Amino acid sequence: MITTIVHVVVPIWSSVGVMIEVQSKSGVNRDTLTQAVGEAMASFLDPYEGWADHRGWPYGRDLYRSELYQLIESLEGVDHVIALQMNGSATTSAIPVGDYHLVGLDGLAVTVT
Repeated sequence: MITTIVHVVVPIWSSVGVMIEVQSKSGVNRDTLTQAVGEAMASFLDPYEGWADHRGWPYGRDLYRSELYQLIESLEGVDHVIALQMNGSATTSAIPVGDYHLVGLDGLAVTVT
């Protein structure tokens, strides 16, 4: 359209720090599982190739605790999630992300027992 104006802006990052403690299934290599959990989290939250459709995290989409549980517990070798903290909170159900914001993984700590 002739009267359309395109306004492109850089994204604003909403930082997310995640701490996960996972119980492995019997006989699973803990180092390998630790790496798999870290890679799955980084891949899921990737702004360019993340999210469920692998097309990048949608702008303005909140991050929900339940999605992280689902992601982690779907990994082979994971029995269950013992603890999950988002931005230092074990009770927050979601990290709100504003318009034009993307989730940026600011820190990730994975412990496998």
